[in-house]
Amino acid sequence: MGIAPINAKYVRSWAEKCIETNDKVFDFLQKSTSIKYVVLSSPLTQYVGVGAKVLQRNGEIVFGEVVAVAAMIETVKRIKAIGKTPVLFSPPPRNGNDIGGCLKKSIFFGKDKAFCDVLVTHSTQRYREVWSFLREVEKHATVVWLSDYLCSTSSCKASFNDVLIFRDAGHLSYEGRAYLGKQMNFYGRLEDAARQAQK
Repeated sequence: MGIAPINAKYVRSWAEKCIETNDKVFDFLQKSTSIKYVVLSSPLTQYVGVGAKVLQRNGEIVFGEVVAVAAMIETVKRIKAIGKTPVLFSPPPRNGNDIGGCLKKSIFFGKDKAFCDVLVTHSTQRYREVWSFLREVEKHATVVWLSDYLCSTSSCKASFNDVLIFRDAGHLSYEGRAYLGKQMNFYGRLEDAARQAQK
């Protein structure tokens, strides 16, 4: 909360609206008596990627890497302060390629879908700022790492049998989300986070 990406695509007016919308969401959460968990998820590169800039509430534009961690930690603290449990879901491991497109082409041409898998080294190197960000935030809130299920020591799966995990370069497909939700027990992770917060 309190910051928003700003660049050639997301101009100042959009960033201001983003901050305003997040404030409204928080007000809604604060008034809600039925919501127990707050799931936070984002590709994060628009905040902490190389050269990424953000608009602050005070109108200043700064590099995201300077303020993003502190802003997320403050968001987590505010969510906890209103009696909700924040849980962050990491982005899926990726390499900058259109993995969803690769999977579709593999099926169309009858090729092995494993060709679209992501090398761990490619993901960790290309998105090291994202993983560093999450490790810092993890000191204050639960982070569900999709890589725990998708990755071995060397590669991360883009599909499981007929289930295509990716929709495009960085988003999960609908069936991929459902599959991972069951396999990783997403709701159970939320309950575990709430129990940990009570200790």
